[in-house]
Amino acid sequence: MLHRMDLATRNLRVVVRRVDFMVADGRPRPELAGLLADLATAVQALGDSVPRPQHVNAARYGLLGVAGRLDPRRVLPDAALGEAMLVVMLRPLLVDLLAATGMSDAEARASLPRL
Repeated sequence: MLHRMDLATRNLRVVVRRVDFMVADGRPRPELAGLLADLATAVQALGDSVPRPQHVNAARYGLLGVAGRLDPRRVLPDAALGEAMLVVMLRPLLVDLLAATGMSDAEARASLPRL
């Protein structure tokens, strides 16, 4: 789990830089905000599962819900390139987080929509 969380943290830094750049224009992006809020909830559940490993399935379920939505054409059909890229940049992050729950890389990748 620690190794995968390290990889997820590295991916998260890239995502945060993209978000920081995007919010500078002040435009609301409720679809992206909802996606990131759901991701935050799932990550919190993953953190809660560390002292209570029996709760890892709740974290996995939340992460799978986010992973299944990571198709920029579906989340943001009329998105600018930067917004679409943010959705794409979340995909490796989700693979690492799902692997932290005990899923294999192949299973985690299979949970993502085809692009």
